[in-house]
Amino acid sequence: VAKEKGCYKSIFLTKGPPSDMDLLFDNTYDLVVSAGTFFVTKSHPGTEFFAQLVRVTRKSGHICVVTNEQYVVCDFIRWDVIDDLETRGDLARCPDKKVPGYRLNKNIGDEDAVSLTRRS
Repeated sequence: VAKEKGCYKSIFLTKGPPSDMDLLFDNTYDLVVSAGTFFVTKSHPGTEFFAQLVRVTRKSGHICVVTNEQYVVCDFIRWDVIDDLETRGDLARCPDKKVPGYRLNKNIGDEDAVSLTRRS
């Protein structure tokens, strides 16, 4: 929809592997959004991939990761990676925000949007 309305100067969509991000230049995007990509299983991209998201996001940009809240409590998620990015000043985590009925699917729980802001 955003592409059709011409809201963005540059938009990159992929359903491919994480290596697709290698095609993008550093500090390119004001906003990076991921919906349903992270944490679902060990084979999905994990927090180890957040450094790539930070790399392509402008210093004053935003990264928004949206996932079902049941996935953010999995024992294989490495939150220390996010802590390290914060310690280095590359990322500032915002409070999680639950969005009831995000997926409009009664069989799936409410979503939890995890918004992360890259610092200057």
